[in-house]
Amino acid sequence: NYGKITRFQLANGYYITSNQANVNRLYYSVDGGVKRVKSVRGTHRYKDKALKHVVDWQPAGTEFDVAKIVKYGDTTRIQLANGLFISGNKKINKFVK
Repeated sequence: NYGKITRFQLANGYYITSNQANVNRLYYSVDGGVKRVKSVRGTHRYKDKALKHVVDWQPAGTEFDVAKIVKYGDTTRIQLANGLFISGNKKINKFVK
């Protein structure tokens, strides 16, 4: 603890905060209100939310209309307006609107 703030010490000796207000989630939340995302480095589109059946590859910069965010285990997937799925990871598919 550092004062009233809990911190975690990393293996390299650095510290990171455990304050939820200062930590971003890696995946979109189901109630996030996401309408549009853009592929950062390119992404696959899938037939299923398990992301096992690849349909095609979309290049970096492709924008997708989001129908809804669906829960899959401990993570989320983005269901597109056309019914296909992409990863709900914010580093792969960035929020646009």
